[in-house]
Amino acid sequence: METLVDAVVCDLDVSAAEYEAGRDGEQILVSDIRLLFDCGELELKNPFRLRCDSGEAVDPHALLGCRVTDAYDTDTDLVWVFDGRILLSVSRREEDYLGPAAAILYLPSGQVINLN
Repeated sequence: METLVDAVVCDLDVSAAEYEAGRDGEQILVSDIRLLFDCGELELKNPFRLRCDSGEAVDPHALLGCRVTDAYDTDTDLVWVFDGRILLSVSRREEDYLGPAAAILYLPSGQVINLN
């Protein structure tokens, strides 16, 4: 996860993404969104939330040009913090897994890192 600290979002692909109702009834994006960074590509496989620090939802396109300032994990989420205090949290809950990993990081070297 820390590999992306200081990385900048150059592009994103939401063409395969789907929406569904979250636990609190909020519409959340799930499955197959890709964030293209200047140092690799992050594919989000599990449900995720993108919010500013006030708790309001943020459109994924707001990440374009943003830099990752921090990355950490909790018992329930993988979290990346971006410029402007935007938080991306990807669920690590067992019931939310849609594949073998919560997210997959593809590095330019060809290395593939499953993030769980």
